[in-house]
Amino acid sequence: MALFPDYDRYDALGLAALIAQGEVTPLDLWETAIDRIERLDPHYRALSHKAYDYGRDAIAAGLPPGPFQGVPFLIKDLGLWCEGLPSTMGTRAVGYNFLAPYDNELTKRYKQAGLVIMGSTTSPEFGLSYNTSSALTGQSYNPWHRAMNMGGLQRGGTIAVSSRMIPLAHGSDGGGPCGYRRPVVAPLP
Repeated sequence: MALFPDYDRYDALGLAALIAQGEVTPLDLWETAIDRIERLDPHYRALSHKAYDYGRDAIAAGLPPGPFQGVPFLIKDLGLWCEGLPSTMGTRAVGYNFLAPYDNELTKRYKQAGLVIMGSTTSPEFGLSYNTSSALTGQSYNPWHRAMNMGGLQRGGTIAVSSRMIPLAHGSDGGGPCGYRRPVVAPLP
């Protein structure tokens, strides 16, 4: 295993293509994602739970030959169950005590696509706010402008992807923060 120095220059499709061509391994990307998360997340607080062993074990067990085989991925911590991982709903009331008893359908599909789940992203308590503060993990910060809000439900994934901790993260629109149709505040590559 080795860190992949050009990790932040590729999106999820580009990394999947490099894996398919044998230019990089899923373990290289896993290790690189951990390095970037450990260096950057203390500054931005994008993750609510890190599941590095879960990702490594999935790689060791053999990933399905999906279109994103070996690409690091984060799930949103609002009802997206991943068997054995905490599902906190962004609240201290649940905390890290509830472990998902099974994968829900969307998580199964992410795994079938070959994505390597590295953890879960921060979210507001029960998804009821668009601000960047969580009762469980505290204030999250925009990597491009610390004083600007990254948006509520998707903020952890948005922060992780825009700071290049991870190439892809789950997001969903319940009519809240995405429904405001705000322009992206981070520059696009």
